[in-house]
Amino acid sequence: MKYAIPGQRGFQVIKLLIAGSILLILTALMIPNIGRFMGGGESDIRKVEKNNIQSSVTGMMQDNNLSILPNPVDDPTLASNDMSRFPDFKSSWTNSPGGKFKDPRGEPYTDGDKEGYVLYAHDKTGNGDTTVLVDYVHITRSRYSYTADPDGTVHQYDSPGGAEFID
Repeated sequence: MKYAIPGQRGFQVIKLLIAGSILLILTALMIPNIGRFMGGGESDIRKVEKNNIQSSVTGMMQDNNLSILPNPVDDPTLASNDMSRFPDFKSSWTNSPGGKFKDPRGEPYTDGDKEGYVLYAHDKTGNGDTTVLVDYVHITRSRYSYTADPDGTVHQYDSPGGAEFID
């Protein structure tokens, strides 16, 4: 064993113990805060998606002068994540009641128009021109599944027939 030479520096055991205890205290303070943020992003994503879908349904209803959706997807077992079939893919210019009788400009829908009031690739004119399509959402498929009440209120599910998320 070698003895320390006077004037030579080295770590003392007390300094190592102090440094170790400071690290342990900092770790003990950080762990609860890290745990609080774990998994929080998933619920934020879900809430943002639902708000976007709800805003899109409201905008689509206003653009089409709808106070109610004639044939909404309102059965939880049929909840949809396909935005080209949500919230109402059944309303046709031929079916009544609940049909598409006039476009937003007041012109009657004609043969060739797409069926339904949908959020993705919605036909906005009544003249059968399929080049005039509106996308109220930027995605064809959402991460979660949705239903809508006739008044346009959106409900969110983890999957068709699955559990509804309540915010």
